[in-house]
Amino acid sequence: MSKNRKITAAAFAIGALALMVGVYGIGTTYAQDNDAHISLIQKLASKFGVEESEVQAVFDEHQQEMQTERQAEFSNKLDEAVEAEEITSGQKQAILDKHEEMKNRHKELKDLDPEERQAQMRELRKEMRDWAEENGIDMRDIAPKGEKGIHDGKGMGGHGGPRF
Repeated sequence: MSKNRKITAAAFAIGALALMVGVYGIGTTYAQDNDAHISLIQKLASKFGVEESEVQAVFDEHQQEMQTERQAEFSNKLDEAVEAEEITSGQKQAILDKHEEMKNRHKELKDLDPEERQAQMRELRKEMRDWAEENGIDMRDIAPKGEKGIHDGKGMGGHGGPRF
């Protein structure tokens, strides 16, 4: 098998696996996710006879594409909420700013032990609920696609980022 075919096959396998991971939300903590991620990259590189850095590059590219797509969907949903007069343009901007802030704060939690991370996540959820209430925003109606949100007592939910 030529090197290009191996890379293509590896990319396809990685893409399919990444889709499954996204659909099923595999992983519970950053440490476990990171170990599994590294192990998976090593296994795919070995299986298809390519460099680990090439496999990692495919993962990174896919992650960036998905993140960009989710952000665009979120922004579009906010635009629709403004057009439907469910929120104001000022509320939309406040939501975008708060979302970015929460993403950054969520990243800061990755090095905490699981119990401390869980406690901090509870605090972030409470802060988000309070912020939304103070700003007259019902986050259930505008949570990014695929994110469970704070509604129905389901917590932050999902995988890989802040949830409202």
